[in-house]
Amino acid sequence: MLTSHAIERIVATSLVFGVGIILAVLLSWMYTKPIHNVVNAARSVAAGDLTAELTTDRKDEIGELTHTFNYMVQKLREERALEEKLREAEHLSGIAQLAKGIAHEIRNPLNFISLSIDHLKKKYTPDRDEDKQKFESLIISIKHEIQRLNKLVGDFLDYGKPLRLSLRRVDVGIIISEVLALVSAKAEKDGIRIHYQDGELPELSVDPELIKTCIFNVILNAFQAMPAGGDLNVGTVTSDGKAFIIIEDTGIGVSRENLQKLFDPFFSTKTTGLGLGLAMTRRVVEEHGGKVDFQSTEGKGSTITISLPLTLGLH
Repeated sequence: MLTSHAIERIVATSLVFGVGIILAVLLSWMYTKPIHNVVNAARSVAAGDLTAELTTDRKDEIGELTHTFNYMVQKLREERALEEKLREAEHLSGIAQLAKGIAHEIRNPLNFISLSIDHLKKKYTPDRDEDKQKFESLIISIKHEIQRLNKLVGDFLDYGKPLRLSLRRVDVGIIISEVLALVSAKAEKDGIRIHYQDGELPELSVDPELIKTCIFNVILNAFQAMPAGGDLNVGTVTSDGKAFIIIEDTGIGVSRENLQKLFDPFFSTKTTGLGLGLAMTRRVVEEHGGKVDFQSTEGKGSTITISLPLTLGLH
């Protein structure tokens, strides 16, 4: 028979083995479960699922392995996103080349149609005053539509061209005055009051024609935002080594969701045009080393601020 001492030794030994087995199972679970998680996540990634992400608070080798895996998956996501952008850019480039070819093909018949309309006007104008007036009105409408289409084609082709700045020292205040003189008749017709406060900017090194086009585009957009008339405030000021041209209207404003897309090419809140005016404006100003800032409150109006360096520093 086993003595009580022997039984105690057997029980103690069994307890030690039991505790050891339990600890071994726990340790095995603690180390093998994270590895199984990594393996399963790796299989998902290999199958193309890059949404896998492991979480851990461990500071040991398993934790380092988990962090390394997450870093690898993040890099794969970035690489996939880059590949998608490259494919999209390649696709858009092909579409752009096709569109440019079509635009060129459209421009040629437009010029022919315009010349043909002039010929018809000279040869077939009616003698009766009433018929003559209707005929000339129709001819003017056709010519207007041809000019509008020709301008759309020109805007599209110009946007795709690389900018070449012809810099000169000019008085930007004079450029603004010239633009305001050009739009004064339309302003009077549309019930828009123009207020110009000349801050007497120093001469700037800019491309006068491109800057004039930018100011014209901004003012034209402001007019279109005031269909029932309003006030257009134009001012200039210098501060912190920059010249600022501030154009403010009391128009309908721009909604918050459209505000971020306003300078995107081909985005427009209007039913006419290609939406390249403001995109081209920002591009020209940034080529001059400046910036365009747009602030708007829907129903109250908008303010565009064009800033240009007093000393030009091209990018």
